[in-house]
Amino acid sequence: MGIYKKEYADAQRKRNTIIATAVAALVIIIVISYNLLKKSPEADTTVTPPKSTIGKPPTKMADSAKPKKTKDLPTIINETKPSVVLIRTFSRDGKPIGTGSGFFITDTGDIISNRHVFQGAHKAEAETTEGKFPISKVQDQDPANDLLRLTLGRTGRQFKPLTMSKSMPEVGEKIMVIGNPLGLDYTVSDGIVSAKRKFPPFGTVIQITCPISPGSSGSPVMNMRGEVIGVAAFQMVQGQNLNFAIPVSYVKALKAGEGVEITATDFVSTRLIEALEDPFDQGEILFSRDQYEGAIPYFKKAVEKNPFHAEAYYYLGFCYKETGATDAVDAFKKAIEIKPDYVEAYYQLGVTYNRLNMKKEAIEAFKNALKINPDHEDALLNLGIAYCIDKNFRSATPVLKRSGEIFPNKKAYYYLGVSYAGQTLHDRAIYAFKQAIEIDAEYLEAYIALGASYGAVENLIQGIKALNQAVVLDPQNPFVHYLLGALHLANFDLQSAEREYRLLVQYKGESELQNRLKDAISQYKLDRGIR
Repeated sequence: MGIYKKEYADAQRKRNTIIATAVAALVIIIVISYNLLKKSPEADTTVTPPKSTIGKPPTKMADSAKPKKTKDLPTIINETKPSVVLIRTFSRDGKPIGTGSGFFITDTGDIISNRHVFQGAHKAEAETTEGKFPISKVQDQDPANDLLRLTLGRTGRQFKPLTMSKSMPEVGEKIMVIGNPLGLDYTVSDGIVSAKRKFPPFGTVIQITCPISPGSSGSPVMNMRGEVIGVAAFQMVQGQNLNFAIPVSYVKALKAGEGVEITATDFVSTRLIEALEDPFDQGEILFSRDQYEGAIPYFKKAVEKNPFHAEAYYYLGFCYKETGATDAVDAFKKAIEIKPDYVEAYYQLGVTYNRLNMKKEAIEAFKNALKINPDHEDALLNLGIAYCIDKNFRSATPVLKRSGEIFPNKKAYYYLGVSYAGQTLHDRAIYAFKQAIEIDAEYLEAYIALGASYGAVENLIQGIKALNQAVVLDPQNPFVHYLLGALHLANFDLQSAEREYRLLVQYKGESELQNRLKDAISQYKLDRGIR
């Protein structure tokens, strides 16, 4: 009996050692997730000269035949969703450039969007409610009005085109925009037509109160009969939020044709910028289109013209930050010097410090932002994350709890779980990771952390279950296979642990994880006399 007890104690000790090894991986998880927050590098924006197109009879567009009754907003949204697309553009080497919106005007797959969405693009795809489709060609373009007519080519599917309004809307008329700001698909905003005005180099444009954020460009602007009255095009944010749409009459003028490949199409247009006199306004147009490199010279001219222009320094700092220039810190500090309560400048200064791996400076900047606005959503979240990265888990916990309570989001709960795990409060960590998964059922990092935390409390079955879900989400993630192998071994399941090791050895550059799991398996066999 004494021998049995000793063997059992040794087995338990080794089992706990394996679990501890798995839990130690949480530190790696923090680094992985932090890297996910970083933006991809700027893409190549080289373009080639355009080719001429040979016109074909235009495909018939849907048009309103007679006056229709107004509809409620939910009805219009449900009817419109299948017709709106999220557009993603890619550089020559396949790296993502940006996102935009568009909408179908024919059942064969012709789409309307803005030209500036495609600047620098060598490939593009449209994501619909039915899936993703490559955009094959540009059929026609209107450079003066920043419009494109594109086609998906032969897909073997029929799409639902939107109906075009026959007339301009009235000032004060209620409208809505459905698009994909910042890649958040099918985001709806409503408002009114606030004006119809001449705006060079365009003709008449429709000024609207619905916000147009990056990614919303190309969205349909619709009346309450479900008809397209215009295309969301650009905004000017100095002083007040001014949003503009190109009237649908210009859309109707675009023709179907033989089409030109995206790589052979010139999307560069400077007419709008040249029509503006103030360098800040010129830079702002490029900024609203995510063309940060091109906006920098204009914002530099703006601060030379007015050294006390806080907004110009802020936008200059933002552009520097997005292009990797170290001058971002000085620009944000100058904006704050001119405008001491500039909360967004403090927040972006913190983001910049984080990217420069200056943790203490980042924390101080986020804290300053929160002194001005204690409920600043992004500053709260990023302060908590900065504390986690700095392994100051006790300080991170109250900040992330407040962030999750006021603005429930998956990252707040995920990093709250990380802060609890860092304090070995694993039961609380499990609850937080579950909250993150409840918000996003495909949150890979939360499943990994949940599996490790279950392992820490020796609930191996639940840990393995969480990690199996991570495998479903990312079958080729070596870290998941390593953790699974460790938990299977702790559960005395040698066969499953060896299976995970065989999967793990397929990945190059993961020798550390491979060796750790291999050593654990070898020790397990040695202790039990298994060859």
